[in-house]
Amino acid sequence: AQKGLKVVVLEKAPVVGGLCRSYSYGPHHFDIGPHRLFSADPGLFGFFQSVLGSRANSIARESAVLMAGRYLDWPLSARSLARLPAGHLALCLKDLFISGRKSGSTIASMEEYVIHRYGRTIYDVFWRGYTRKFLGIDCSSVDPSWASLSVTRSVIDRRERPGGLFDLLKNSLFSPSSTLAFLYPEGGMSVFPELLAERARRSGARILTGRPAAAIEMADNRVRSVTAGSERFEADTLVWTAPLPELFALLAEGAPALKYLSTVLFNIEADAARRPPWQWVYVPDPDIVFSRVSFPAQFWPGAAPAGREGICVEVTCQQGDDTWQKPGALESRVAADLVRSRLIESESAIRDCHVELVGNTYPVYTIGFAKIVEEARRRLERVRNLRLAGRQALFLHDNIDETVRDALGLAASLAAGRRAECATAGAVP
Repeated sequence: AQKGLKVVVLEKAPVVGGLCRSYSYGPHHFDIGPHRLFSADPGLFGFFQSVLGSRANSIARESAVLMAGRYLDWPLSARSLARLPAGHLALCLKDLFISGRKSGSTIASMEEYVIHRYGRTIYDVFWRGYTRKFLGIDCSSVDPSWASLSVTRSVIDRRERPGGLFDLLKNSLFSPSSTLAFLYPEGGMSVFPELLAERARRSGARILTGRPAAAIEMADNRVRSVTAGSERFEADTLVWTAPLPELFALLAEGAPALKYLSTVLFNIEADAARRPPWQWVYVPDPDIVFSRVSFPAQFWPGAAPAGREGICVEVTCQQGDDTWQKPGALESRVAADLVRSRLIESESAIRDCHVELVGNTYPVYTIGFAKIVEEARRRLERVRNLRLAGRQALFLHDNIDETVRDALGLAASLAAGRRAECATAGAVP
């Protein structure tokens, strides 16, 4: 829009932000799980700062994992390693010296990836239970690329990419990554996309919420228009950011066999007799229903009123299953498991629980998914003015900084292409 292109955004939800939107219930504010703005790229980090302005707060990361019955720093640190039960630590050291690990070219699943790089102990204690609960499938059915991404995602400094147990232990002892600061908007994570929307509107963009795409008109292998609601929008270029199967449905073609994970949020208002010190925690225990819990007031104190605590509990599922259809049936178990995991002292501390359904939160990397994605993109190549962007459309488990970086690059490319078209036609861009 700043380069003079006419831009229309059709947003399916009633508010902007996608997975970065927030929920408010009176004085309580919640995000869709833990979100933060961080990048090792100074230019991108500066972009975040320029958007947030005076509403940017810098906070140090404090996250944990409930492992072997104890809360440990995550990513692992020297302090957390020292607090591992002696038996687990001894087994990790034993794994360190086991030889005969497979090379990357022969590893066929996440199970093999983790065991052959980080040892059976770390696999059994964390990755096996957490992945089974989070994705709903066994590690033996998960593509090894998910394991690689999961390890990288746990390390906020992208320059650190542990290639095995030795590197993981070395980084935990000597890396400063767990204390790196990130940005968080005063007012909640939704402030970031809202400020972006304001900036776009000032440059002439139309941003229409509550407008899911209902039809796509094609001609000569080009998108001619998109219909949303009662309005038809002509398109020189269509940038698609929703899940790929939805695009194929609008194109009246068979959808690729890709699965997306969805999430049920239990946004809990509770008495704050004892506020946890972490922003979020991972819970791999298969007997506890949730996989991750975050505390909004640890990101921004104004997210909860005095004497109260907000607790965002995440339970993953598939759209249409029992969890998605009847999430209220899990409320009592969520409350009991919060007590079991020592995140609240008693169920009587809970004052209210708000249930939110969030569809298509993660791509599911089953073995062989890459070929399906490649084939889907190949089928879309015939649509000459179509561009894909974002986690759902690219079927890519990316983070906010990666999404924003790629979007800025796409915007620059579109603007440059438009200038070239105008120059060729002899018009003023």
